[in-house]
Amino acid sequence: MQAGSGCDAGCGTATTTFQNVTSVASHEAVECMTDAEIGIATVVGPPIAWYDSTNGEIGDICNAQQGTVTGADGVAYTVQAEFSNARSACIITAPATSSDFSIAVAPASQSVAPGASTTFTVSTAVTSGAAQSVALTASPPSGLTATLAPTSVSAGGSSTLTVAASSSMAAGSYAFTVTGTAASGAHTATANVTVSSITPPPAGIANGGFEAGSLSGWTVAGTASAVSGGRTGTYAARVGSTAPTSGDSSVAQTFTAPTGATQLSFFYKMTCPDTVTYDWATATLKDNTAGTTVTVLAKTCATATTWTQKTAAVTAGHSYTLTLTSHDDNYAGDATYTLYDDVTLSSATPPPAGITNGDFEAGSLSGWTAAGAASVLSGGHSGASAAQVGSTSPTNGDSSLAQTFTAPAGSTQLSLWYRMTCPDTVTYDWATVTLKDNTAGTTATVLAKTCATSATWTQRTAAVTAGHSYTVTLTSHDDNYAGDATYTLYDDVVVQ
Repeated sequence: MQAGSGCDAGCGTATTTFQNVTSVASHEAVECMTDAEIGIATVVGPPIAWYDSTNGEIGDICNAQQGTVTGADGVAYTVQAEFSNARSACIITAPATSSDFSIAVAPASQSVAPGASTTFTVSTAVTSGAAQSVALTASPPSGLTATLAPTSVSAGGSSTLTVAASSSMAAGSYAFTVTGTAASGAHTATANVTVSSITPPPAGIANGGFEAGSLSGWTVAGTASAVSGGRTGTYAARVGSTAPTSGDSSVAQTFTAPTGATQLSFFYKMTCPDTVTYDWATATLKDNTAGTTVTVLAKTCATATTWTQKTAAVTAGHSYTLTLTSHDDNYAGDATYTLYDDVTLSSATPPPAGITNGDFEAGSLSGWTAAGAASVLSGGHSGASAAQVGSTSPTNGDSSLAQTFTAPAGSTQLSLWYRMTCPDTVTYDWATVTLKDNTAGTTATVLAKTCATSATWTQRTAAVTAGHSYTVTLTSHDDNYAGDATYTLYDDVVVQ
């Protein structure tokens, strides 16, 4: 720092020589870390590291700009600022970054009928600093209840908000607020629920055969029309189009199950040249009275020339909303659409004597109660068809077919055939069959849990007692792991 060194005229502006010495020392110490081998460089290039061809090293850019830092000994030392690309400035220490978050609700508005519910997605995002825990609360007006699941997320996560309207809720538009509270503070987002006017839903299905030549009685979303070529009669509903469409198309109807009704039934026939990853048909039945929803037709993508039946249980007097959907990804050349027909409500009939449609030659699962993924496909043990329980795409948990029957006079045995595709192990995926004797209150395992891939059919049998009521359940379990989908074919289920 002495006269003639160069630093006496421009290496610091502090009031003492010692302060300027510590400033110069900090300048050089940082450059030793950021440009360690500049002393052996001969060109502007390697081994030069953090270097600006106009201003030099990061300390040179900020020469004579000084500040203080406090050392471990408690003494404030004079140091030189260094250039930060992140801050585009000469800095002494990086400013502390406080954590914060944002919150949003989507969609901005939903409609709901009195006594029913709808859902929103509450999303959070980190806007600065690190992710922090955000507690979520909702403040709906009187007559609406709001449930969040989960009630706390890490910033960046989301929650599902279910808003339910009381059965006596007056029609109108209602705003509500969702609040997220974290250590950094609170933020809010608003959304809106429109409660529809109370009108008694029709009793039973209106225009379930679409023989009006229109979709009267149904609420249409996307692309749908009544077309010729129904399963019975002249018309069916075509959901989707022969030309590509974008996203979901659907027809929906709200109805009240009349006295004595125990089952809803419909038939569908699909054209799907793509895969279930991109295109599909699905159907749901929402019990507006109980606040529950069942999937009558799980997502499926298949092109068929025959109609397949799907059924679901209903409770007389309950209000339901049936939604029949076809989804297309708008890709040119593989338009997907689905025909629906003969949507009906029926009463229960006494269990049949013996197995109904045990060879699945009806081309449907009529007579069977399906859960999860189940369908009829060609290539049976005998005849043209078999039941596929599970799917060629991963599914989550149990899929099954069940039927309750009475063992006829003279019968002594239940017999069935199965063929399985199971690329996993029995720890995670399996097939199993049970036979419950409803009369005696006992259950037999006809097929113990097994996981095997085979090109041949295997028979299983179990003893039955004539006159007893039984429930046979054909199950295939898959752990939803990509790349090893498990499914099981069943056929020729008979009582002998």
